[in-house]
Amino acid sequence: MRLKGKVSIITGAGQGIGRATAIKFATEGAKVLATDINERKLAAVACRQRYLLDVRSTAAVDGVARVVTEEYGGLDILVNCAGFVHH
Repeated sequence: MRLKGKVSIITGAGQGIGRATAIKFATEGAKVLATDINERKLAAVACRQRYLLDVRSTAAVDGVARVVTEEYGGLDILVNCAGFVHH
């Protein structure tokens, strides 16, 4: 419970390192806000708070930041795992 009471946002939480981090943070007691652009993959992440988020959109990021401020009073940990694969 090393992260008990800490508020964290994890981008790209639908798969890979982001998903593993979200799961581990939750088991360590953090309040995890898992975000991803892929609704199907995000739904499979076992966290209380999940948000669809396209990190390329400033407005969308600002919206999640407002939620964190209003509902949790601020942020303790930010993990940016969202990636973009250029074809």
